Parts: sequence; structure tokens; C-alpha cells
Amino acid sequence: MLKIAMWGMLMTACAFFGGSGNDSAEGGSQGGQGGSQGWMRHQDPSGFELEIPRGWRVIAGQGRIAAEGPNMERVFIMPLQIEGQLDGRRAQGVLMGLSSQLWPRQKWVMPRSGWQFGTNGVRAVGLDDSTLRETTALWWANTPRGATVFFYAVAGQPASYQSLEPVFARVLGSFRVTHVNQQQAGAMGGGDPLASMQFQRWVDPTENAFSIEAPAGWRVSGGIKRERMIGRRSEFVAQSPDGQVTVRSGDVNVPDTYIEPSQTIMSLGYREGQMYSGGIPIYRFMPAVVFATNYVQMNVGRNCGNLQWLAQRDRPDYVQQLARQGFLVQGNHYTAGEVAFTCQAGGQPYVGYLFVETYAAPDMGVATMWYLKAIYGFLASANRAKEGDAVLQRAIGSFQLNPQWWAAQRQGEARTAEDLRRYNEFSYNLQKQMQNERWASWDRIAEQRGDVLSGQTRVVDPQTGQAYKAQSGSNYYWIDPTRNVIAGTNLPYQPTWDFREMVQTYR
Repeated sequence: MLKIAMWGMLMTACAFFGGSGNDSAEGGSQGGQGGSQGWMRHQDPSGFELEIPRGWRVIAGQGRIAAEGPNMERVFIMPLQIEGQLDGRRAQGVLMGLSSQLWPRQKWVMPRSGWQFGTNGVRAVGLDDSTLRETTALWWANTPRGATVFFYAVAGQPASYQSLEPVFARVLGSFRVTHVNQQQAGAMGGGDPLASMQFQRWVDPTENAFSIEAPAGWRVSGGIKRERMIGRRSEFVAQSPDGQVTVRSGDVNVPDTYIEPSQTIMSLGYREGQMYSGGIPIYRFMPAVVFATNYVQMNVGRNCGNLQWLAQRDRPDYVQQLARQGFLVQGNHYTAGEVAFTCQAGGQPYVGYLFVETYAAPDMGVATMWYLKAIYGFLASANRAKEGDAVLQRAIGSFQLNPQWWAAQRQGEARTAEDLRRYNEFSYNLQKQMQNERWASWDRIAEQRGDVLSGQTRVVDPQTGQAYKAQSGSNYYWIDPTRNVIAGTNLPYQPTWDFREMVQTYR
């Protein structure tokens, strides 16, 4: 069904772009640039093939396929799944959002023949400038699970654009889906995302303190970092060869020991945010979900913009299960929490996840000490969220502490090492249970990707349970049920007394 649907959609787009795409792969004379150069068929191992003029290249990844020529010619193909049903107006909004992601400085206008072509297609034209001329199109099909969407874009230099139209049409018309491999199936929601991977053990290069399993060919870094001769922190970071998936456990650049501001400390001239004696940061205790939220905003938001939260949850159930197994110290206050989010980098949507544990020790008279116990997560292109999650859990589950190193650190306390091993094993099993919940939501996230790209968010009327789509960017959303009008505000004040507050959610 996937092959038939995709082929029909591409032929519809070809009719718009102005060519038939029925010439043979080699030697067929085609108008415009590329015809005199000859053609070649590109067969991609990721599961598709298409014809391109000689001298062009094909780049697949980040949820899209791009064919690029030597003189700035561009052809893009991107499949999407969008929650809810599309009509011409909403499809136009999605098209404009995607077009702006590809060429953010371009102004997009309606073609002379109108926005819509056919029953289920919309198109847009970029205003000519001195560099490129662009045309984009979007074709959709509504299904019970939402709208299946195919986005197409072509670009070329203004002087040669008209002669390139037959070339663009032939590239699009030659596209075929050949197969879907196991890794793709896992990324799209079916099968094991690790089925096609091979793993190898990576050993901490700094002190040979620990090791993990990571996919073969991935770049892995990390190790032990020592401070003030008594403190040490550890981390590992693994990144896929194409840079689209990164998993992390620990962060040597983030302190793991803090002290709360107290009357005694303040009387000595210290203030919150400063360093106390020995280089310990002074901050009020942060529950895990607050720590995770701040970490993502400060460390991920700098490079991945348009940050939007999908989930921010305390996990008291996680703490309770650890306590029942005797892994927690009586008298300490423990918290666990997780956040999930989407963001934009390089014009592409990403999905991220972060899990954190914090705990505070009893106040010993001067101030309360509190600690970052665990922090790990992943960031992956939206269609590879399950892969990132699975690689992270595989790494955590395969973690092994070097017993000789630990004995040297603890002067032979074998019982402590065994307790740490049992704790890591039990914690990993709890995470696997929580992973099933996340994976159910990744399928939902894939459907929401179109909303994120088109600048929409999902809001629910809590009184009726009715869900709506509204323009994102506001802190609060309101509905006037009489006129069925939705409004967004940045302050928590209703526009008029007719409005009631809605809930922004991605349930």
C-alpha cells in the first residue's frame, strides 16, 4: 500500500511541475539542463531509487530525500503524518510552514493559477531573488489515523528555472520505493529499531573505570573527570555517524553537589548562584523535573530552537520502587522526573528525552546539601526517536563498573560495589517499563510533527473534552464557546468574560 500510494502522489505532483517522467533511465533526451548530460539511476540502500542527471547527488536522511545539482538545482521529497484531517486551508498552512523551514528568508506567494491544484494539492511560489527561484507543493490523503502528506520542493537559478522544469518532473516521476529495511521500520513505529545494528563495548579511556555497549560505527566519548582531588563525575556520549541521534548519560560539566542558601551562609556574605567554600554552587533544592527542564533549556535550547514540551512528569512511582528494594538512604529526600520535548535544528524536527534523579540530605546545622544522582537522555531526528531511546537503554543496561578500579576507590569495599551493581540493574529494569510508555507516545509525536512545523499546537476545552488546533506561540489559550472563537494570550487573563481557559496538551 505504501508503494502504490506514494507513486500516485508523486505522479500528481509531476503533473503540477510540468513533465511526464516516463523516459528511460539512460540516454533519453530531455529538455533543459541535464538532458545533454545523460541520466543515471540512483538506488539507495535506505529503500528507494530515482533518476538524476549525471553530476547530481542524492542525500537521504533527516526525514527527507534531496537531489542536488552542481548549479544550485534542488529537488526535495518529504513524507509526513499529521494528526487530524486536512482541508485546503489547513494544508496551505502546513505547506507555508514547511516552505519557510527550507528557505526561511523567502517570501511565499500564491501562484497565478491559485493555491490549490486538484482536489488534494496545494502549492506556493517563492518570489524571485538574485539567487534562487523556488516552487513547493503538498499533496495529502485523509485517513482514519490522520492525514498522510507528501511535501515536494524544487529550486533553481532564475535564469535557468524554466528550462529545468522538465528535469524536475523527471526526477520526481522516477521515484520508487523499493523496500523498507528493519531500521526504517523501527523508526516508523514497527519492529525492533536495534535489529539491524551491531554493538561493541566501549571502555572509559580516562581511568578504565566503566564500559558500555554502543552501536558499531558510532562516535563515543566520555570518561571520568576529577575536581578538587576528592570529587569526580563521569559521562558517556554516543552519536550516530550522521549526527542525527545522540544519547548521553551524565554530564561532567554540570555540578552534582549543591548547597541550599541558609541564614548561616547568607550571614557570611554569600548569595544564591555563587560558589560556597570548596566550589559548591549555592542553589535551592530542585526537584528532578525542574532540574531536567532547566537543563534542557540551557543545554539543548541553544542549538535546537523552537523548543516545545511534550511531557514534564514527576515519577514518584520510580522512587517508591527503589525504596521498596532498599536502595535509598532513610532520611534523605529523593525525587525522579522526566521531560520530553520537540525542537528544530537545521530546518528539521527533533525529539528529545531526559530523565533525572535528585536527592537532599538532612540539614546538618549549616545548610542542606543536595545532589544530582542521575541524568541521562537522548536527542534524535523525529523519525528516529525510538532508535535513540533504544540505544540509550541498551547503553544503560550494559553498563559495567571495573571491579579493580572500584576496589581501589573504595579500598576493597566489595559489598558497596555489589550494592551499586544491584541498584543499576534494578534501575535499568524500571526504565524499560517506563520506555513502553514513551514508545507509545513517540508514535503520537510522529503524527504531531506536522503541527510543530506549521506552527500549531493542540488545545483542549476541559469542560467538553473537545480538542482544537491553535496557532502556537502563546502561553495561554481561551475559547468563547458561544461563537466558537479561540484566542491566545501571553498573560493569564481571559480576553473577555465570555472566554474560558483551555489546556495545551499533546495527550
